[in-house]
Amino acid sequence: LNDAEKEEVKQEVNDIFLKFIYTLKSSDADLILLDEIVDCFNLKLLNEEDFLSCINKNNNCELVLTGRNPSQKILDIADYVSYISSKKHPFNEGITARKGIEY
Repeated sequence: LNDAEKEEVKQEVNDIFLKFIYTLKSSDADLILLDEIVDCFNLKLLNEEDFLSCINKNNNCELVLTGRNPSQKILDIADYVSYISSKKHPFNEGITARKGIEY
């Protein structure tokens, strides 16, 4: 991605983050899945400290965070940590990510 595209993606991620905060604080959701959010932290698209300051383990909403290489802070606050390993994946056959499947 060029710099303009990176900035556009960063803005999209931050817009989604604001929707997440609103949903977390204003709804009675039992579960929120934040797919690949750890990668957003690692790519500096979203500030991890800002995220951590917004979550509250005292509410009744389960948060599911996915992504590779979570920080120790994320690991420390998690109730569950799972690692998934690939046995077979289309990427290994040269098939790139497909809209609606991998993203």
